Amino acid sequence: MTDPTPAQPDPAQPAPSQPAPAEPAPSPPAPAQPPPAEPATASAAAAPAPAARKERTWFDKRTKIALAIAAFEGLLLLLGNISKWVVLVIAIPCIGYYLWRGREMKPGWGRDALWVLAVSQGLIILAAIVSFFIGTLILILLGVFIGVALLLIYLDDPARRGG
Repeated sequence: MTDPTPAQPDPAQPAPSQPAPAEPAPSPPAPAQPPPAEPATASAAAAPAPAARKERTWFDKRTKIALAIAAFEGLLLLLGNISKWVVLVIAIPCIGYYLWRGREMKPGWGRDALWVLAVSQGLIILAAIVSFFIGTLILILLGVFIGVALLLIYLDDPARRGG
């Protein structure tokens, strides 16, 4: 639609008889900044920090191995292939050696092996002592050991293994 009133000059626009104001001088260019550092490979960016990978959890491999050994020994104990006294005579020195020397060892496979041995023997001592008093409870403990070991294997996260 057209407006019947005559167009009025816009005060923001300079009049044609007036010279146009000079444009401001361009500002100097900003100093060039280097692009942010990028990792060498894409997998390096996705890899967790080394400290995070070494973090121990309840689901770690040592616990699974200790539970598997305890379940196997518990089965032998249940079937009568080994005596409760033999279990106690073997397990107590294993746990004692870990408490005496194993905790002071440098971290590594030797300390981990002693830890696995001590934990599995501690579990089987628990089963042997309880079986002295309640024979059927060893079946329950054996079932718990096997169940937890299978659960840990099932819940294992393949991403932590690097696969």
